[in-house]
Amino acid sequence: AGVYTLTAVNIHGCVNSANISVKVLPNPTLSVADATVCLYSPHVFSASGAQQYLWTGPDGFSAQVPTPTLASAIYHGTTHYHVTGTAVNGCTASAGVALSTRNLPVPAISVSPGAHVCERGSVSLEGHGGVLYSWKGPFQLHFNGKKLDMTISHYAAAGDFTVKVFDVMGCGASTDT
Repeated sequence: AGVYTLTAVNIHGCVNSANISVKVLPNPTLSVADATVCLYSPHVFSASGAQQYLWTGPDGFSAQVPTPTLASAIYHGTTHYHVTGTAVNGCTASAGVALSTRNLPVPAISVSPGAHVCERGSVSLEGHGGVLYSWKGPFQLHFNGKKLDMTISHYAAAGDFTVKVFDVMGCGASTDT
């Protein structure tokens, strides 16, 4: 930054000068953060410190807002995204964001005494593979817990039961009978 003077002398000894003032404009200071989410979960990126933003990433991901949403984190491990911010003065800065994914729990159901139960018989369904369990079944059944004990009072109570298993990080996956 400062004032610069250019002086030129031609072959006849004539001298001419010109002054120019150079001002250095500041680049924006981008603020971003790496993140970790459950595999297949959405994620909202966030950048601040600029006036305009351009995000890019794998599979043609592109957005021009400070907080774009990735519909589903489909890659195992870590993927990298890039944001360029433009300040009001037209100067730019860039930053990278690493998005890591956690593996999902592997849910399983055990049925005791077996998958075929007589009317008015008892059956136990037990979830495996996580620390929290959420069940759904016939007749709008909703139950939270590892083990679901039932007496089948009518053949219409037969059907598919689904358990969603959650791990200690809150990642969930489902399976059914």
